[in-house]
Amino acid sequence: MREHNLDYSFPIAPRAFWQLFLLDDDFRAAFYEHLALDLEHLDIKTHGEGDDLVIERDIEMTPHRDLPGFLKKALSGASKVRERGRYSARERKYEVEIVLPVIGRRVDFRGVYTWADSDHETRRTWRATCNARIPLFGGKLESFLLGQVEDSHQRGALFTERYIKEKL
Repeated sequence: MREHNLDYSFPIAPRAFWQLFLLDDDFRAAFYEHLALDLEHLDIKTHGEGDDLVIERDIEMTPHRDLPGFLKKALSGASKVRERGRYSARERKYEVEIVLPVIGRRVDFRGVYTWADSDHETRRTWRATCNARIPLFGGKLESFLLGQVEDSHQRGALFTERYIKEKL
């Protein structure tokens, strides 16, 4: 099992940041295009408002990137990835589970975003674990997946910061 931690700051209050990140259609389209991800399915459910707001999000997406040979073989050509998330304003966290095609039952990949209250800045922390229970290449898979997430987070953070400055 491998762990992963990332911290980013954005010039926007947390409530406005998460509304943008989770619910804004224009931002979502531009964000996924920037990350070279085709959004195949999106289901968003919201409950409550203000401090009681809970958002459940289920996404299926196809990344446009080359996979290492060992992973291509394990996925049998399937590349669609599923992300399930649950945001809680009161708990100040957004929990995420990433499910891979074909081998999803053997890979536990989840993380949680947390943040502190602020009126004008979101200091977002991402903590993730990846446990691939696959003989011979589980460790390689964990390293690859966490590396892909780190790359996506870095590119996504730069895009999000620029989007906030230009559009909001």
